[in-house]
Amino acid sequence: MNLGELREATMENIVRDDLENERLNRYINIAQQRIARYHNWRDLYVKANTTTVLGQGNYALPLGDDRLKDLVSITLIDPSGQDTKLSAVPYRRLHELVPNPDSETQGKPKVYTLWDNAIQLYPIPETEYTVQILYVKWPTKLEDTSDESDFIGLDDVIIAGATQTGFMSLQQKEETIFWNQQFSVLLQEAMSGDIKHTDHILRLQGYRSTPPRFSDIQPDPMAQG
Repeated sequence: MNLGELREATMENIVRDDLENERLNRYINIAQQRIARYHNWRDLYVKANTTTVLGQGNYALPLGDDRLKDLVSITLIDPSGQDTKLSAVPYRRLHELVPNPDSETQGKPKVYTLWDNAIQLYPIPETEYTVQILYVKWPTKLEDTSDESDFIGLDDVIIAGATQTGFMSLQQKEETIFWNQQFSVLLQEAMSGDIKHTDHILRLQGYRSTPPRFSDIQPDPMAQG
């Protein structure tokens, strides 16, 4: 359903004809944001590439117009085509081990850290690599009547969430409670279906409390970005 159809369905639930499209759009976009907060939906996964530069460790994420919700993984592809999944290191942890990473010896990156919309690779790349980034974005804001939601098959969840937000805005308590229950049930059903069709679950790799030598850290295939 496009934005116009989502507005029409939401209006049918609220049963009012004095709500402007701009207000209904806000209800619908709030519902999308709520849905996205609960789960990393497959519909929001994006794969993008960037290229390293000799001697440069910091890179802006190639997000385009997307807003980053979660970074899933980073894979390094060397000139021969061999790929290596990099391990994630918390920002503070990296700088405890390597206070000034830009001054360190260059080599093939093994780990990365993330802050804002940029990544730091370490060691500093000594040649040109392709960096393949898998991330989860926030849903695109719907503004024009013909705009389609990033979510596929979640129209009922969006409509229930938008209806609940509308009644809450109108300070109608009973209707707000009822539609919040409907939203919760539909959301759980949708999440269950999405998780069942996920190939694997990625997790964040833990780190030892005693700092190891940084050169000893090896990429862990189960580490999450």
